[in-house]
Amino acid sequence: MFFRSNFFPISEDDRPAEAAAIVGTCQRFSKADATVRADTSDARVFQDRCARYGFRALPAAVEAVAAFPVHEAEAGKTAPTIGRRLAAISYAHKLTKVGAHAVG
Repeated sequence: MFFRSNFFPISEDDRPAEAAAIVGTCQRFSKADATVRADTSDARVFQDRCARYGFRALPAAVEAVAAFPVHEAEAGKTAPTIGRRLAAISYAHKLTKVGAHAVG
């Protein structure tokens, strides 16, 4: 189960800006097109999960990042998929230079 928290409550107005920031930062760097698409898709999965449970995706609360792979595993995602999605979350944080404490 994904935990609800008041650490980073977000409004409906903030969600599109967060998604745009994730997509924009992934596209700014010289990666293969397929990698950019995968990173963007994986970051969006996390952003959507955060939005559903009232967390901010950037910077992500530690609880949101910790609960995400549990939820993904319970949903039947494979270990490589979960690892790739966690890497995309970390990469989005590194690119935007926010939340280094949350995802290291």
